[in-house]
Amino acid sequence: MQDGADAAFHAVADRSSLLVWVTDEHDEIVWLNQPWYDYTGRTPEQELAHGWRDGVHPDDAERVFAHLDQVFDERVAYEIDYRLRRADGEYRWVVDTGMPRHSGRGQFMGYVGHCVDFTDRIDSESARRLGDDRFQALVRHSLDMVSIYDENSNYSYASPSHVQVLGYELEELLGTSPMDLVHPDDIERVARSFAQQLQVTGVPVPVEHRIRHKDGSWRHLESVAVDLRGDPAVRGILVNARDISDRRHAEFLVSDQARILELVARGAPLDQSLDAVVRMIEQWMPGVLGAVGVIDQELRQLRLASAPSLPAELAASLQGMPLPPPEEPGHHPVFEVGPISPTADVGGTLALLAALGFTAYWSAQVRSVDGDRPALGVVLVYRRDEDAATAMERRVVELATNVAAIAIERDRAAEHLAHQAIHDALTGLPNRGTVIDRLHKIEAHPERDGPGTAVMFLDIDRFKVLNDSVGHEAGDRLLILLGERLKDALRPG
Repeated sequence: MQDGADAAFHAVADRSSLLVWVTDEHDEIVWLNQPWYDYTGRTPEQELAHGWRDGVHPDDAERVFAHLDQVFDERVAYEIDYRLRRADGEYRWVVDTGMPRHSGRGQFMGYVGHCVDFTDRIDSESARRLGDDRFQALVRHSLDMVSIYDENSNYSYASPSHVQVLGYELEELLGTSPMDLVHPDDIERVARSFAQQLQVTGVPVPVEHRIRHKDGSWRHLESVAVDLRGDPAVRGILVNARDISDRRHAEFLVSDQARILELVARGAPLDQSLDAVVRMIEQWMPGVLGAVGVIDQELRQLRLASAPSLPAELAASLQGMPLPPPEEPGHHPVFEVGPISPTADVGGTLALLAALGFTAYWSAQVRSVDGDRPALGVVLVYRRDEDAATAMERRVVELATNVAAIAIERDRAAEHLAHQAIHDALTGLPNRGTVIDRLHKIEAHPERDGPGTAVMFLDIDRFKVLNDSVGHEAGDRLLILLGERLKDALRPG
């Protein structure tokens, strides 16, 4: 450059925000503008020639100098980035751009170029990418369903959790309307709630609704909607939905339990209470048939007490089933599971079940509330598949056994109280009140029982002597023995 041109160039470069440099034909720095010295905090004596290389980060030095040596030999333009030490000791990323310079006669004179600090831009981009990566990771692993609806209210995005919660592959959802999956009874309420949130208040408020799973069942969701159509990164309605099916099922189960317990508390007949137990099982496990058998300890067999959905022929075959095996002390199995083979028990219960399409059964013993007395009965569930019981199904059967136990124990307690009211507590014979009531009935219907009615009074000679000599316990045993002999000598009526 000529001296005047050099001076003008230097004056302009010193006022630039760029870090400007000039080399000679030997690839040594011959001039640096003032912003360079301000940036590095070093003097011309330290920086000129090859001194500036001391400021390059050690991890970048080999790469940078090898590249510069190559382009100098080729005398071509270049651009390279590296870390340069600033005056405060911090290494900052710069992009270094150089161009070969020539004299008026085309003679090569070296390079001229500049450096630009772009560290803040890198940090900002890294933070953005990190934020995007974190967001994607959160969405990808979240159990909540995140979706975006386009201007036509169709899915334009669905998070991977949709596959887990609803069973649909993401490709099946994109471009379809989410309202097609909402339960018909909930569509109007959901549309009204979303319109309120998006068009009126702008405040996201959870709305509960049912949505169809791919297997045809209904899941309970809690959803909120946010209008992000003006956000370039979204351009749609953002909907966040949470699966609350387990919570709702638990609440509904508690409600069913309360309804059955209310029947028991009102003194409903046992078969009515147990029918409600069976219907609860069949409601929560569609496709199964349920039954409850009550143990008759005297006959040592099961009496079918409730089977509202069983065909009459099948119900009849279940009457008089053998008792379940006794449990070990402290061992309370929830389930007994077994297959139903069409070739087993030909002509009996298993064959009938197989003919109806059932392939497996579950049974759970109904135990007393305190658990110390023998089993009260059995809850039976007949299934058309052999799938393992889910946690919810186990909960349903467990709840059914608990409620059935309360109903059976209350019924037996009521029978016991009724028996005690009209029978002698020691001998089990009808008591005085029962006898007098029977005599009044005979007197009221002489045409049926005949006029020849008599009362016979039996006394035990020297009974007081027996009590006084060998004790009241022996006297009680004698009364019980005589009561049994009297019952054996008379017909049941």
